[in-house]
Amino acid sequence: MLKDVKLTKSGLYNILRAGIESIPREATGQLYGAQRNGSLIVCNSYPLQTAMRKPTEVSYGNGEAVKRLKRLDEATGNYLIGGFHTHIKDDGEEKPCLKLSPGDIDFIETDMDNFKISQWVEIVLRLKSLNFQHLKREACLKIRENPKKLIARIVDSPYHGYQAILCAYFLSW
Repeated sequence: MLKDVKLTKSGLYNILRAGIESIPREATGQLYGAQRNGSLIVCNSYPLQTAMRKPTEVSYGNGEAVKRLKRLDEATGNYLIGGFHTHIKDDGEEKPCLKLSPGDIDFIETDMDNFKISQWVEIVLRLKSLNFQHLKREACLKIRENPKKLIARIVDSPYHGYQAILCAYFLSW
């Protein structure tokens, strides 16, 4: 049984970067890594550039591109362990959901079938844009961890930044 998910710095950075780049639309990608001592180590995360991005959903835009990536990964010894996608704050909601929707679960189960994987980890990234009107801030990335989620605050300009919350979900057949 897996105890937890551990992200490398580059894995985290690629997920954050994909999510911020795609605002106001969602982003998706794949996770690669291995199991060690009851933990799932995410070594790499790759955003899917050909994804069809919408404000409330994301899907593979090019099935052939996904197949090419799978062949490349197999040839180079990378192991697909799951995926990630974003939930973007919409003006009409207090905060976007961090949970997997029924549509998310259907999409993941299809991927598990297509890639012939019995265990999958899905990381959901919730992003919220922040405006600092009264206090100028220095550019930075601050990370706070707790047992259930990882919280990051990214300041990209003196008066703007993002709050990012990541949660991991295990699925198995």
